[in-house]
Amino acid sequence: MNRKAVAILDSSVKGEFGDFCVDWIKRHYKKQIDIKMTLLYLRNSEGQKGADNILKNAVHTLEEKGISAETEVTNSISELKEEIKHINPETVFIGSDKISKQIDKKIPGALVKYRGSKRKEIKYILAYGIAALLIYSTIFYFFNSMQELTTGGNILSVILILGTVIAVAYFYGNAISHILRYLGISHGH
Repeated sequence: MNRKAVAILDSSVKGEFGDFCVDWIKRHYKKQIDIKMTLLYLRNSEGQKGADNILKNAVHTLEEKGISAETEVTNSISELKEEIKHINPETVFIGSDKISKQIDKKIPGALVKYRGSKRKEIKYILAYGIAALLIYSTIFYFFNSMQELTTGGNILSVILILGTVIAVAYFYGNAISHILRYLGISHGH
């Protein structure tokens, strides 16, 4: 059985995009049947040289992992959509947020959005996790003075407790969100 997939790239796509596509395919297509990937490049102002370099790197990554790839350069979103409809893929990988906003949900195939490099996600996870930990440690460090505030029953104590709970929930929620992105699990879309 021959499966078709499309990857949409532009000048903002980084080198890890090809690895992301391969990892997703291996995770979701349990049987490694013949997969044919078409790389569609949306040309901006950088010209053909930029397109050639990005496509060459992506093709190399895919073929290195056993996925056959062909390339095509398009000049507009409408041309890109027509090409996707012509190919009729099972999966469409989108390499940038800019393209993602311009592609509607009516194109054939499952849409898979690349969220960025794993290193960037790890930085976000660490930043949000450390912020939540600092808030918790500050609460425990100043526990005696906070205990006096909270037992007073005034509006300041209610605001302090509520603000702390909201801040910790926000930071832990963002840390969990970035952990899910790092693992490649889509949520809320």
